[in-house]
Amino acid sequence: TSDVNMISVPSIFYGSSIKKGTVNLKFFITGTLIGELKDENKNGELIQVGPTGSVGTGSVAGVALYNEGFIILTGSWDLGDGSHTINYNNDGSTVASSWLQYSVGANDGLFFRCKFPS
Repeated sequence: TSDVNMISVPSIFYGSSIKKGTVNLKFFITGTLIGELKDENKNGELIQVGPTGSVGTGSVAGVALYNEGFIILTGSWDLGDGSHTINYNNDGSTVASSWLQYSVGANDGLFFRCKFPS
C-alpha cells in the first residue's frame, strides 16, 4: 500500500469534464515555489515541471481523472531543500513537504506549523 492525496473538484466548477491539459498545480511554502505539476501531454499524467532542476523534475507525481473530477497525487519525494519540516497532521510530528501534502490547510480544519532549524 502507498499513501495518496486525493483532491475532489466539484462538478459545479467544470460541468461534465475538466478540460484536458488544463491542470496546473503549484506548491508554495512561505511564498517560495517548491513544486509545479502540469499535464503537458493532455493524457492525465501530472508531471513535475518546476522549479527547474528541482528534485523530481520530469517525474509523474499523480494523475488527473478529468471525467470524474479527481486529482490523485502520489509523488512522495521531498520538495523542499531539507531546511524545514511542517506539522501537516496537527499532531506534533513534522514531515518534509511532498505532493502528498499539497493543499493541506485549504479549508479543511487542519492548521499546521513550520519548524525551522535554529
